[in-house]
Amino acid sequence: MLKDLFCAVGLGQAGGKMTKEFYDNKYRTFLINTSYQDLEALNVKNDLMYHIPSAHGCAKIREKAIKYAK
Repeated sequence: MLKDLFCAVGLGQAGGKMTKEFYDNKYRTFLINTSYQDLEALNVKNDLMYHIPSAHGCAKIREKAIKYAK
């Protein structure tokens, strides 16, 4: 089944919100964010989330987001 072969990875707040839709439809998902509050708001299992340590959100600062992504 496709759901067993597919994993959605959400990066950032927008990516997390899109990935939450996959989670709600029983797909495997993993969410990554610099803001722990954004991750908590999605209400998914903690083992499916990764908060980048010492990060406090990118606040739409593209350069900061690129740095964390690398």
